[in-house]
Amino acid sequence: MGTRIGSLTFGGLASGFPTEDVIANILKLERRPIDLLEKRKTEFASKLEIYQDLNTKATSFRNLLRDIDNMDLVGSGPSAFEEYAQLTATSTSDTIATATVTSSATRGSLLIRVDQLAQQERELSSAYLTSTSDIGTGTFTINVAGAGAQALTIDTSNNTLEGLVQAINDADVGATAFIINDGGASATPYRIAVTADETGASNTIVLDGSGLSGGTAPTFTQTQTAQDAKITLDPDSAAELQIASSSNVFSNVINGVTIEAQKVDLSTNVTINIKRDEDAIVARIQDLVTSYNEITDVIEAQAKVDPTTNRGGVLLGDSTLVRLKQGLSSILSSAIGSGSITSASQVGLSLSRDGKLSLDEAELRSAFSSDFSAVASFFSGTDSLNDQLRSLADTYVDPVDGLLVARINGTNLSIADLDKSVDAAESRIENIEASLIQQFSAMERIVSQLRQQGDFLSQYMLSQNR
Repeated sequence: MGTRIGSLTFGGLASGFPTEDVIANILKLERRPIDLLEKRKTEFASKLEIYQDLNTKATSFRNLLRDIDNMDLVGSGPSAFEEYAQLTATSTSDTIATATVTSSATRGSLLIRVDQLAQQERELSSAYLTSTSDIGTGTFTINVAGAGAQALTIDTSNNTLEGLVQAINDADVGATAFIINDGGASATPYRIAVTADETGASNTIVLDGSGLSGGTAPTFTQTQTAQDAKITLDPDSAAELQIASSSNVFSNVINGVTIEAQKVDLSTNVTINIKRDEDAIVARIQDLVTSYNEITDVIEAQAKVDPTTNRGGVLLGDSTLVRLKQGLSSILSSAIGSGSITSASQVGLSLSRDGKLSLDEAELRSAFSSDFSAVASFFSGTDSLNDQLRSLADTYVDPVDGLLVARINGTNLSIADLDKSVDAAESRIENIEASLIQQFSAMERIVSQLRQQGDFLSQYMLSQNR
């Protein structure tokens, strides 16, 4: 295959010179600077990937610290103890009653008995042969929860069971109607059922079809009474107190505590315990340890030497990574505060030689038992462990002047500059290639002309010697 310029292809046919190989070798030498630029670009791309990964992990770490310490993002600083003061409620019988708490609850316990569950009132009509049986025309009144009787107009367009059900549901009066079909168990299998939308003794239903005439107006029988749920506090004592609720949920029986009755059991008293949610706190601190180690894993990976190449990572010795790791370990190794707990080791946190953080859960729980407030002070509030770690992380991931963000931006600029240099070099190579092809093409034409002249002279001399 010859070298092409425009529509001309040649391969040293006239001169016998290896034109293509010569041009290819010259261009190969000319491309060496581009190869070096591409190599540098690859290295920068690898660095960028690591910076971005580290920034993502450090940002997650910072956000976790904020969450744990309830950092006020409007600038008034961290609020102490809130995360560590969170409570949980447990029941000695979740099948009878369950409980939840809010931040306003206080530790303690209460004894309850579930006496009654809340019910909706239900009404069932007299029976009909079909769902389209004539109920008459006129007015049908309904009164739910004592809100006042509402008259529903029944005319020839809706004077059937189906029509009355639609009229009740369209009225949106706090009750729902539907048709029941007993499946042929009786000669007149169709009835209307009406159920109050809400539970509670006040949500009664009054239905009156006396305003209908010309058909068989429905009459209704109560099949379930509207009633409140009831629980008794301190049952079987002189101070027992019964409390009623329109639903099975009892809010703020004790400030911040919500009890939900599940089942009536007059023979069983249930204890609701409100205590610190140590499991949640331990889980969050373990999340903190995991997030911390994800950062150090990225940094440590750069220090590992490949036995094949005898080289470390592309960011081996990078000052930003080194300072970040040193800053993290320095905070964890320093004294925090002035309370009875001032070191990470007292709450079960320890650093290994390679910078990995670990948590001894048993030691942390022991610290909770010994002095919970001291543990909370160590982790939360101004100048606490969390506050110092968060402040350090901020200096690296802040979107305006974070050190890692600056590295990312700088690396992106370097890659952009290298792209420009490669483009310029590629353009120069294209010009060199075109120039070489033109020069060698001209040489081939000259050689061809000389050969033609030589052939002509040779033939001429032969003809003269005859």
